[in-house]
Amino acid sequence: MPFDNSHISFSTPTVSALTIYPIKSCGGIALEMASIGPRGFSGDRAFMLVDPSGCFITQRERPRMALITPSPREDGVLAVEAPGMQEIAISATDTGRRREVVIWNDACIAVDQGDEAAEWFSAFLCTVCRLVRMPEDYMRRVNPHYAISERDEVGFADDAEDMWRTIRIGQTTFHIVKSCARCPIPTIDQVTAKGGKEPLKTLATYRNATRGVMFGQNVIHEHEGIIRVNDPVEIIEEAAGPNFSLKKRKNQY
Repeated sequence: MPFDNSHISFSTPTVSALTIYPIKSCGGIALEMASIGPRGFSGDRAFMLVDPSGCFITQRERPRMALITPSPREDGVLAVEAPGMQEIAISATDTGRRREVVIWNDACIAVDQGDEAAEWFSAFLCTVCRLVRMPEDYMRRVNPHYAISERDEVGFADDAEDMWRTIRIGQTTFHIVKSCARCPIPTIDQVTAKGGKEPLKTLATYRNATRGVMFGQNVIHEHEGIIRVNDPVEIIEEAAGPNFSLKKRKNQY
């Protein structure tokens, strides 16, 4: 199916917003400036909730996670709030019990953050869960199929850019390694935790690919650095077409 790029604006793109999610699939924090470390944005998805078997939990199963609001403090403590709950202060530790956890098809090592945190999140989400953190001395490798170098790693981390292959923001170069098939989380209202159909319903009318509805790109950074809101996005390398194939509609031949 031919790719229609007539709707794409080719003016110089800029960074319009920066958001990190300290606890995977919980509330986000808007930033004016973000530092990029070995695992990506510093502080992004450093923590994760898992069920008793060690499998990661997200808004897909527990939409109320959208109502959990983390706030990093200057002393390094992560303050966490949720409706009807007393604020809890979480001090990240690498000295707790280590256990294997599973995120998608990837098993990795995480550090349990203690009973107080587990009881708090379990009470709010009405399900037994534990808060874990990836220790500093552990490296979760990027899928070798997409890695740029053997040093690439990641934390608990999910239109015109379809043709981009390499970009630069500030002093940091990013390689675009694959398009992102969107999960249902963008359909969940992050204020009310209520589910809906948009924007996936609309996106599915023109971005329905063999791997799902495509929106956004996964990137790997070459080196550490800082990016800021309003930084220009320099396109270094482009391809002739998108990095995914649209699904053929039933009435197409």
